[in-house]
Amino acid sequence: MPLLKQLAALTTILGLVLTPAVFVPVLFATSPPRSHSVDVGDRAPDFELQDLGGKTVRLSDFRSKIVILNFWATWCVPCRKEIPLFLEMKKKYQDQGLSLIGIDTDDIDNETVATFVREEKMDYTILLGSDEVSAKYLSLAKLPVTIVIGPNGTISKKIMGAVTRAEIEAAIQSLLPPD
Repeated sequence: MPLLKQLAALTTILGLVLTPAVFVPVLFATSPPRSHSVDVGDRAPDFELQDLGGKTVRLSDFRSKIVILNFWATWCVPCRKEIPLFLEMKKKYQDQGLSLIGIDTDDIDNETVATFVREEKMDYTILLGSDEVSAKYLSLAKLPVTIVIGPNGTISKKIMGAVTRAEIEAAIQSLLPPD
């Protein structure tokens, strides 16, 4: 075998052996660390977000209430399916101190979100999400994510994926004062 072909074969073999040895550690070393999102028992971090009218709303504005935070997006089919259930829970429990906050995680214009909200008849507080709030509350979760916060500001339930009537109602009822 001519020397040139031997060198080409050796280079190919070395490339196959050395490439993973060099690049795999670099790949893992440069991966961003996973952020820790809130969990049951944690105090819910306060945040400031804008509503569809541009007004600043803080989670602390809802202190002493039972709060359902629902992270959703206009393109999310399970998110859309939850809306009637949330409307029902709001109607049933708002006089007992329940507040519902929908946080849109879309990165789209406000008018598209506002149109969606009108079409779905979402008559509860709708806020435009931010990367900072998503990092605190969602981590790497898929949508929808629902977080139930007690009147003392502690997270009592975190539901990844679509909620069921039984689980959301049980979460709300567990935070209501005894009769």
